Amino acid sequence: MGLYVLLFAVPWWATVHDTAVQKAGGDGWLLVVCYAGSAVLAFAHNCMYLRLVQTLGAVAVGIVQSLRAVGVFFLASHFFCA
Repeated sequence: MGLYVLLFAVPWWATVHDTAVQKAGGDGWLLVVCYAGSAVLAFAHNCMYLRLVQTLGAVAVGIVQSLRAVGVFFLASHFFCA
């Protein structure tokens, strides 16, 4: 995501983002704050995931992730396809 921001979002900020945000009556700084917050939260998530793998082991975390994926699949199927 950082490469996207450096190569596309920053050089085209005024053209792509500011015009759309101003048309909608929004604030461009809110986008910057939300993106920075998202980056901080993604970093924290990655750190905690690594700590979880170190604590429980890769196999246990893999099993939990697979159960989560199956649960998300069935919930999405129930809510969006039924």
